[in-house]
Amino acid sequence: MKKSILNCLLLSTLLLVSCNGNNNNSNSNENSSELESSSSQNSTQSVFKDGALENNVLKMPINDSYYIPYLLNDQYQNSFIDVIIDDKNIAKFEIKTHDNEDKNEKEYDYICGLKTGSTKATIIIDETYEEEFTITVTEENAMDGNFKTGIKNLYGKSFTVFGDSISEISYSNYKEWPDFWCDQLVSKYEMTMYNYAIGGATIGYCRGNESHKTIVGTYVIKNNMEARKNLEKSDYAFIYFGNNDFSYRCIIGELGDVNDENYGTKESFKGSYSYLIDEIRKCNPTIKIVCLSLSYSTWPLSNNISTPEGQYCKTRSDMRYVVKEIAEAKNCKYIDVFDLWNGENYAQYIPDGMHPQTAGYELIVNRILEN
Repeated sequence: MKKSILNCLLLSTLLLVSCNGNNNNSNSNENSSELESSSSQNSTQSVFKDGALENNVLKMPINDSYYIPYLLNDQYQNSFIDVIIDDKNIAKFEIKTHDNEDKNEKEYDYICGLKTGSTKATIIIDETYEEEFTITVTEENAMDGNFKTGIKNLYGKSFTVFGDSISEISYSNYKEWPDFWCDQLVSKYEMTMYNYAIGGATIGYCRGNESHKTIVGTYVIKNNMEARKNLEKSDYAFIYFGNNDFSYRCIIGELGDVNDENYGTKESFKGSYSYLIDEIRKCNPTIKIVCLSLSYSTWPLSNNISTPEGQYCKTRSDMRYVVKEIAEAKNCKYIDVFDLWNGENYAQYIPDGMHPQTAGYELIVNRILEN
């Protein structure tokens, strides 16, 4: 009997020790799990893409806005986003919708620069994760020509196009319809486009192009009220003229020599180009204007037009530098697309020697986004 009692006591002690050991192991596992969770949280990478912020600072120009999802890593592209900004006089978080019928339900999240300075901000992802950063708004604005045309700048924005057949989306020289550069901005980056490019158009009056008097760029900007209204709500204006002006041996002229009285009769590439820019800014003083250079082409100068020696450009390459000169003088952004193809590989991009196929237009879009 005594032996039986001792055995029972011994067994109880062993069970108690065993239970305590299991409890200790359980606590140890819980502590380990908590440490791992804490360690994982501490090692969480920023929600921002590499390079989107510099030393945890988002730098942006005054009067500009950045599309927030593009600043974030891919896994957060479809997340619910909120941004709390300490000083709302410097920057604001804004949700915009497209104004066109097809996309008026789509919302776009932007951070907008209001005035120069720095402020602390917190981004909240799906109402659970928070990350602090700084917003610094700089003096740069649309009028200095130094604005950027990267994806974060363009995504969800609106733009107006003035140009010739290289930008006229209803015209093509090919059976297989190309995906135009401006159409790609719409389809890939959800931009809203107002297109007033016309095949065969020049930016201003040219003697060799008299049948196109009413579709030159200066005429459109002065007489198309729809274009002027759409400019008012556009973030960007793209000007892509010069190919036909070159072919017709247009007189280069001088900045400012075209005005309200002579825009339909005065032959001057510089004057017409600067007049178009001035009229765009009358419609929208804060719009960002992008001047694209001429494209490489095998099409020659017209032989039927007599222009005095020294008053026209003998090569397209020379003409592109005239566009650059105008853009710099008028404080617009200049993007050179002339070197995207050349005499050796042009057939891959412009089979007819002038008009790009989709592959050529893709190069133009990529060049725009690099700037």
